[in-house]
Amino acid sequence: MTLQHFQHFTARTPEPELRSAMTLALGVEVPSDVEAYARFYRRVVQHVAHLDAIRHTASRRTKSATALSPRPAAA
Repeated sequence: MTLQHFQHFTARTPEPELRSAMTLALGVEVPSDVEAYARFYRRVVQHVAHLDAIRHTASRRTKSATALSPRPAAA
């Protein structure tokens, strides 16, 4: 993965979430060579994708709950 790929994948990620993902990835392994940095960036992108999936699921639940809520009767 190139730096440009990493930046593309994480461009819309809020900075606190990106920092959290990086911290978690560093907790697994501190990169020290080319292969380790590739694993680091892959872990960060995977965690960001996981957060996006959670956010998307929560958004869908909110929308479906709103759609299912009773509507006030017309006057």
